[in-house]
Amino acid sequence: MKKPGQTVGGTNLQALYAAQLLLKTNEWNSKNNIIDLLVYHNLSAEEYGYAIINPTEQGYIGNPAYYTFDLLSPLSHKTWKYQAFKKNSLDISVFYNVKENTAQVFIINQTNITVPNINVTFRNGEQTLTTNKIKSQYLSGTALYSTNNKAGFLDNINNYSDKDAVLKNYNSFGLSKEVNSKLDSFPAYSLTRITYQLNP
Repeated sequence: MKKPGQTVGGTNLQALYAAQLLLKTNEWNSKNNIIDLLVYHNLSAEEYGYAIINPTEQGYIGNPAYYTFDLLSPLSHKTWKYQAFKKNSLDISVFYNVKENTAQVFIINQTNITVPNINVTFRNGEQTLTTNKIKSQYLSGTALYSTNNKAGFLDNINNYSDKDAVLKNYNSFGLSKEVNSKLDSFPAYSLTRITYQLNP
């Protein structure tokens, strides 16, 4: 993470780093219960840089890490039961809200290939919980250094003979529309959120 402005700032890699940081911190803290407050530096800037929210001539824009926080926002101010596991090269974090009987499942695919969907079964004791209300959404880019709106790590133009051509190849980062169904697969270099409203 040295010199993030020249390596990961404003790219899909920064978005996935933020996701790993937050979800792995939850995993560690669910066992140790030491952390009360976690701060991700920095939220915004007065000039375009590598903050989560940046000013531009067209107004304020979020860099890729902004969308990580957007996908993780349902976890704010809730009491969740937590479990993490790995399957088919995917990092999976499951948050279950007992009071609302909802589950938030986050899947990180750090590979360069699309991974087929996996089945997740929810149980409460011996009872299998079912659902017909599912919503899903993901962020992804065709490469780890994919970016949106701005050149991201490509801002140092001296390193590139044709910055516009390079940006055109990398400007593929985006957030999908939320859909009312489970996804068929997890795109390469992506963070996916699946929300389950479980039946009592």
